[in-house]
Amino acid sequence: MDHYLYAVAERLPRSWRPPAAGVTTAAVEARRVGDLSVISSALDQAPREGPRLSSLHHEVVATAMSAAAVVPLPCRTVVPSDEVDGWLALHEPLLRATLAYVRGRVEMNVRLLHLAWRHDRPRSPGHASVRSMDAGELRELAERLAEHAGAVEWRFRAEGSARNVAASAAFLLPRDETGDFLARIGPIASRTPAVAVVPTGPWPPYSFVPAFRPAPVREDLARSARV
Repeated sequence: MDHYLYAVAERLPRSWRPPAAGVTTAAVEARRVGDLSVISSALDQAPREGPRLSSLHHEVVATAMSAAAVVPLPCRTVVPSDEVDGWLALHEPLLRATLAYVRGRVEMNVRLLHLAWRHDRPRSPGHASVRSMDAGELRELAERLAEHAGAVEWRFRAEGSARNVAASAAFLLPRDETGDFLARIGPIASRTPAVAVVPTGPWPPYSFVPAFRPAPVREDLARSARV
């Protein structure tokens, strides 16, 4: 039997309650090793790729946000059941360093969606001049948001195409400062009519943890997912 790993949490409260099921129908459990907990579920078939997998994975990870710190693991992180403790021991130095880095902090994400806008008055119907905003300009906007919010730790990612550009900025904040963050970026968002500024969160710190490499799924499980 294999185990699907969702996250590693530090000082997970004993009042923690997982969802009834995770990426499969198997129960989600927390394997405690000292002050660390590996949140996982048994896996008798490979999870199918797609948005539903990401959604189910996130639902489990989000339940651990009451811990002192949580490191979300990538989707499809699969380890043989008898090697979970060994996996934890192998990664413990990096996990503990990451847990210390994100301890007491959460991620706020801000989507920046460009809206086509007129930069001069049209001379006649059908002749509006429309300019696309590029990724560089969206990054400058993200920098202004970060500066106004006093955010030190943040990440930027451009998305979309040259004609339909979008971006997102992730901010790592103390969990009790999310309301202040939203209040600080509000004036900047209101002065950018060409861009929709859409904050979401708080979330687990997905954008601020190392890319722990998922283990390969065994071939027999992979076959079952393709059937």
